[in-house]
Amino acid sequence: MPGMSDITPGPGHGRNYWRSLQELAGSEEFRHQLENEFPGGVDAPAGLTRRRFIQIMSASIAMTSLAGCRWPEEKIVPFAARPEGVAPGTPMGFATTFELGPTVHSVVATSYDGRPIKIDGNPDCALSGGATTAIAQASVLDLYDPDRSRRLLNRQGRATAPAAWETFTAWLAERSAGGLDGVAILSPATTSPSVHGLLARAAAAGAGVHMWEPVCRHNEIEGAALAFGGPAAAQLDLTKARVVVDFDANFLQDHPTSVRNSRDFAAGRDPDSDHMNRLYVWENTYTITGGMADHRFPVASRDVGAAVWALAAELVLGEGLPLPVNSGVTRGELSRWRGHAAGGEYLGAVARDLLANRGHGLLLAGLRQPAGVHALLHVLNAALGNVGQTVTFRKMEMPPVGTIAELTEGLNRGAFPTLIMLGGNPVATAPADLAFAAAMDRAEHRIHLGSHDDATAQASTWHVPQAHYLESWGDATSWHGTHMAVQPLIQPLFGGRTAAELLSVLVDEEPRNGWQIARDTFGAVGGGQGPAPAEGEDKVFERKWRRFLHAGFLAGSGAGRGEALALAAGRITAPAEGAPLSATNLEASFAHDQSVHDGRFADNAWLQEMPDFMTKLTWDNAALLGPATAAELDVKHGDLVTLALDGRTVEAPVYVLPGQARYSVTLHLGYGRDDAGRVGRGAGFDAYRLRIWDRRDATDGLTITRTGRTYQLATTQDHHAIDASGAAEIQDRVPRLVREGTLADYESHPDFVDHRGLHHPPLESLWTEREYTGHKWGLAVDLNLCNGC
Repeated sequence: MPGMSDITPGPGHGRNYWRSLQELAGSEEFRHQLENEFPGGVDAPAGLTRRRFIQIMSASIAMTSLAGCRWPEEKIVPFAARPEGVAPGTPMGFATTFELGPTVHSVVATSYDGRPIKIDGNPDCALSGGATTAIAQASVLDLYDPDRSRRLLNRQGRATAPAAWETFTAWLAERSAGGLDGVAILSPATTSPSVHGLLARAAAAGAGVHMWEPVCRHNEIEGAALAFGGPAAAQLDLTKARVVVDFDANFLQDHPTSVRNSRDFAAGRDPDSDHMNRLYVWENTYTITGGMADHRFPVASRDVGAAVWALAAELVLGEGLPLPVNSGVTRGELSRWRGHAAGGEYLGAVARDLLANRGHGLLLAGLRQPAGVHALLHVLNAALGNVGQTVTFRKMEMPPVGTIAELTEGLNRGAFPTLIMLGGNPVATAPADLAFAAAMDRAEHRIHLGSHDDATAQASTWHVPQAHYLESWGDATSWHGTHMAVQPLIQPLFGGRTAAELLSVLVDEEPRNGWQIARDTFGAVGGGQGPAPAEGEDKVFERKWRRFLHAGFLAGSGAGRGEALALAAGRITAPAEGAPLSATNLEASFAHDQSVHDGRFADNAWLQEMPDFMTKLTWDNAALLGPATAAELDVKHGDLVTLALDGRTVEAPVYVLPGQARYSVTLHLGYGRDDAGRVGRGAGFDAYRLRIWDRRDATDGLTITRTGRTYQLATTQDHHAIDASGAAEIQDRVPRLVREGTLADYESHPDFVDHRGLHHPPLESLWTEREYTGHKWGLAVDLNLCNGC
């Protein structure tokens, strides 16, 4: 519970406890600490009522009952063997893979009578250990979204007509018969070897292949390429880390191995171990990792890189840490960063802590930080002896693809009469300055594969329904390189297709279905013999294939914990410093949302209902400001303001968030969509309208002006509050519930909790209690181990 330290018994314990951010920000104690920056409103959800929510879910359930009990024609392999004569209603688990951009999760999907109903982590996968993320768990609901695309559409002018898959494929095969010159392909980020292979074949046939993922890890991979001479994925081992320094990485939630990271980090918080780990975090807005930090330093997102350089200068120039050979960093470059304000006054203590724990430290940066910041941290990890211990690397092969900016330029000059989009919603998510929708309209033929009839689908001449991953055959590659299986639990409810199946129509003489494509790729990866044999012709291959589907991954195909790479000579340049931030020159920091991600889950009511871990916002986003910044701008929590950046404007409500860096405004992506379904339509504001290509992570120049109107924000923090009589009682009752002490307290008195705080007198029951023998149920939450609580 933030804001808690040593507890002294009784009302005079000398410490004020707060129930919510709003209560803390309004307290007298906090008003004296505005410079450090911590309110949430409590209102009913705007737009969608609970009654409407139940109506929507009822429609979803009805659709499931009517269409949900069809099995795939191909043979799938259950995670647990199905006994003979199993009774209806018996749950069955199937291993499969949930992919979210460049991140994959090995999961077990539970099915009742042919209907997938639950997602859990795969206990046999090292990165999962049986756990998974909230988004992965909620992904099963997208299968039953009543607003999913239900048919293939052909749009000509203002006329829209349904079409058959055979009609579309015949047209596409005729279009591509003479080669793929003049065809542009825009793909979301994917780890699928099958899709990568098909895209490579399309590029060899003349197609221009491009990629766009609104939230991606390219900076991280490019940073490794800058440091080591080739792209690589960092493999973290937090079991060996005694000191962790997180620069906007949020490794407990945003990293591809976040599930394992949480487990390993918690293991290092055991007070009975020989050493409890310490966590330092630099970030502009609160993350789950920041909430777990022993020491947290709020800085603007653009200044995180400056903090990294300041730490490097302190280590090398202040503490004498030798720079490794081929580091790409000069002492002269470091000298101008020593003592930089972004590092904070405790930078020397952090440097000394890292030096005292050489080989047991870990420095890492987040996906929004530039490649140069990642590269410099790789240098520091190498210099401190952490590479090969707390961090190793898996070498990667990155196929050459163009960017959405290059695609837009090609469309504008008429280079691509045919545009094929393999998912996503680029009309809504592309950087605003590219004007992608206008450029896309210049292509004569526009094909969109998507799960919804969204803005991109409506601007296309062909819209193909996309299969949900629980309806799909396919494959993926985990962060540590393991070949992963994607197998369906149900036939596509609405005839959806996968990206691999659409690409096969383009490049294969005889188009293959998803099962054939996945088997052929497995034949090259796992069978080692190229395309797979026909079913039943090779018993050895069949056994390997069935084991692959049963487990959900190919054992032994990954890099495990990776390898230690040597630094390569490559110049690492320091970030440029912009004009000082102020009330008239604010930073706009764009972040993906932990509920709707980049907007693709806007129609997932379970995720919309899930409160943000710190703000407790539901069904909405807001412009997050620190209290000092809000006071200087003369805006309050719930004020509706106009955000202006580079001539573009959008209205948004203000959320005053303690702990937010001064003059930094966090804007979460994925809301404000008018092309969403009935769940997500109209919720929040559209931050994409302010995001531009070359500054899509953070940029200064933002201004805020009041509109004079207010906006009701729905949060869950102050529900059931009895403010008139309850505020004073909090200070008296919390010490009875919470026991807090330092590590030194615990080591000297392991039973200190029995002597700290008030204790209840014996409780007298009004009736005869049931007698329990053996174990009794009880609950205790260890906030050293639990994150996101």
